[in-house]
Amino acid sequence: MSTEQLFWDLVRGGKPIIKSLPPSFDGQGAKSGYRYYRLQQSSVAYLYEVTNTNTREKHYEVFEKWINGDEKRELLPFEEPVVNEILSSNNNATAMQIWVQVTRERGIQNMEDYSWCKKC
Repeated sequence: MSTEQLFWDLVRGGKPIIKSLPPSFDGQGAKSGYRYYRLQQSSVAYLYEVTNTNTREKHYEVFEKWINGDEKRELLPFEEPVVNEILSSNNNATAMQIWVQVTRERGIQNMEDYSWCKKC
């Protein structure tokens, strides 16, 4: 199912059918040994606090939402294909600024994608 088709299902009053990322999860593969805790979520991006389970060191990751249409769920940040870069910071305030910037820029881009739609 295409992203556009999912959009129209929602515009027509359908219920969301995409499974969102959980509020917390453990990393896998290259991200093994890290625990993710969601701090912020917008319609286009996430901000997670990422903790090393051994050292308890923290950093913050901002990444855009990406949908796996076949499985009808959002991709975790360590799953292929990684379509956009993951922005990271060791500072919570800086990460929040990055998240706001990505949300604004990508949100405007999404609106432009559907600017032809009179019902939106």
